[in-house]
Amino acid sequence: MQDPHQKHALYPSAPQGYEDPAQVSLNTPGVANRSTNVGKATSKAGAYGGSELGSMLGGAVGPPVIGNIIGNLVGERVGEKVVKDTGFDKFASKTGGKVSNVIGKDRVEKMGEITLTALGYSEHEECVCC
Repeated sequence: MQDPHQKHALYPSAPQGYEDPAQVSLNTPGVANRSTNVGKATSKAGAYGGSELGSMLGGAVGPPVIGNIIGNLVGERVGEKVVKDTGFDKFASKTGGKVSNVIGKDRVEKMGEITLTALGYSEHEECVCC
């Protein structure tokens, strides 16, 4: 039987202050603060909502086609700015980081990518089921 205090060739020794292996964190340092695309998806969701609202208001106020287009463009910028100014995108990013510790970063990224694709803001087109 091997001495429990002797370092094994294949396994690193426990960090300073940890005697019991159950106390060692298996998470990568800084994992709780890792970034995901949730904040971007949140700000783009605000942009999409602002775009829709702007288009409706622009169509009601101005000439139907021109008013819709201008309202759409202005509403998109205003919607994204509102989400950023209220800090909701940062809150969503922080929440996404916490959720990624539970379900994994890949799954959180997939949720964000599905949202971005559904709203038409994805950087590249792909099947959302893959």
